[in-house]
Amino acid sequence: MIDYQQLLAWVEQGESEIQEFKLSTGQRTEAVRALCAFLNHRGGRLLFGVDAQARIVGQEGSDKTLADVAHELRGVDPPVLPTIERIALPSGREVLAVTVERGARRPYTFRGEAYRRVGTTNRQLSREEYGQILLEQIHST
Repeated sequence: MIDYQQLLAWVEQGESEIQEFKLSTGQRTEAVRALCAFLNHRGGRLLFGVDAQARIVGQEGSDKTLADVAHELRGVDPPVLPTIERIALPSGREVLAVTVERGARRPYTFRGEAYRRVGTTNRQLSREEYGQILLEQIHST
């Protein structure tokens, strides 16, 4: 279980190749695109409830919130099961941490498009990059 101190340490690191912030799960489409990019790169963590200026604002958490995120994750192919943890804030709100490792079945797509993490952005893979990842995957098996 992740505690508030760990959350503070993560947020202090800022957004990077392996971490992205989203204000709320209302941005879950963009968030899952980032998770797809993490899967095709080095893995990473997405924090719902942290704004772009690295302020922890939290959000109201509910089972519906988790269900909405899980529903959006169905757009990732091949299917993925990320680690999802709720981090309680002193305000009573929470931050949702969604973590994925580098995907074992790369390349991954989200709604038919493949992405890769470049710095703090999620870039769509070119056909050549997609083919290269696919060849690497085939040769490793």
